[in-house]
Amino acid sequence: LAPEYERAASILKAKKIKIAKVDATVESELGNRFGVTGYPTLKIFNKGEPTDYEGERTAQGIVEELEAAVSDAAKELDTIFDTEQLTEGDDHVIIGFFNSKDDAEYRTYQNTANKLRKKYAFYYTTTESVMKHYTGVKPGTFTIFFPKFFVSKHDKVSVTKAIKGDVEELSAFIESNKYTLVGSRTNRGLSKAVHEFEDKPLVVVYGDFNPSPDFRAESKVYFEQVADIAKQFKGKAQFAISQELEYEQELVNYKIGDQDGDFKAVAFTADGKKYVKDEDSTLDEFVSAALGGDIEPYIKSEPEPKKNNGPVKILTGKNFEKIVNDKNSDVLIEFYAPWCGHCKSLEPKYKKLGKKLKDVDGIVIAKMDATANDYPPQYEVQGFPTIYFVSKENKVAPKAYEGERDVNGFLKFLRENSSANIPAAKKKKKAAKKVEKEEEAPKDEL
Repeated sequence: LAPEYERAASILKAKKIKIAKVDATVESELGNRFGVTGYPTLKIFNKGEPTDYEGERTAQGIVEELEAAVSDAAKELDTIFDTEQLTEGDDHVIIGFFNSKDDAEYRTYQNTANKLRKKYAFYYTTTESVMKHYTGVKPGTFTIFFPKFFVSKHDKVSVTKAIKGDVEELSAFIESNKYTLVGSRTNRGLSKAVHEFEDKPLVVVYGDFNPSPDFRAESKVYFEQVADIAKQFKGKAQFAISQELEYEQELVNYKIGDQDGDFKAVAFTADGKKYVKDEDSTLDEFVSAALGGDIEPYIKSEPEPKKNNGPVKILTGKNFEKIVNDKNSDVLIEFYAPWCGHCKSLEPKYKKLGKKLKDVDGIVIAKMDATANDYPPQYEVQGFPTIYFVSKENKVAPKAYEGERDVNGFLKFLRENSSANIPAAKKKKKAAKKVEKEEEAPKDEL
């Protein structure tokens, strides 16, 4: 990062944007104050308010992020027409109302917008006619306008709050009031109507849903039916609807692509579990059962091997917990893909490791085809092969293996991290004694 950071500093100096660095191992109090737990950590301070840097770690990326960050996120609206163009759409819109930009509340609002600029569209107005157009609005307040299509008969069209307190308080209000009963999920991720799982399950309902003008009325009827059920579980689960055609492969994977009935649905939980609605249950029955733990979670899994006593244990979605969470053993796991060239190169070395440790109590060498099986979310597999070590003392916090991918590298790591009696490294044989007589110890010619 250092050379890129230096180049960015040189470019931004002319724009009067300051770039700084702190050795947090020396200034530990400062690091703790801003929640620094790893290095390098980048933060942007805009008018004193810190936000995490999430851009590219290149000179150009840093320059672009900071040029955007130094300008306030909330943009001005002058007319009722401009305001209605935004509030009648299908995205979240947040608008602050002020007498002038000199109002004390204005700066707090802009700082809040700067903090949340990646999540929401922020605007403001000082135009009196715009304020009078909206009921309950007055200077020193802001209003969250919900995506128009996703406002059901059970939802408010908007929610308004007086600007009191600091940025954290306003941010917390926005985050806790960002949802309508039912949002949208797309292949681009969770839409602005639903940002993350948080601590509640997400129930996704798949159907012939299309909010474009030609299909909007019909889709709205379908949406309201889902909202009626979502209302029963308000505060217990989040709901989102997805276009069935967009998630065709996902439905095939869950074996509900050809399912009949009014609703196809899957409930996702923050701990990585998935519950799939069967054909015979109603949507409300399914959600009740999923929330109550009355149905088994869906697990994508290869068939369990009939015999699994080889040097490298085969993990599947169904036997993962039994083998990995066995409190009597540490486990080394390779997550691989059948098509991965690096995985194929590793295979003989990994098998040799398994053979060396097959008779050692308290250590299991295992592997899993990560493309064909589900595994817990704490295992972040972003490339192949990915290798984790799981201690018998702590089954919830696996440790990523980053050492040499050969037998000696694995053994060295396991001696340092495993409680099992890993064989010691063999001492190298002593070099043969030098032969004193020249004729018995010929030299290579120069």
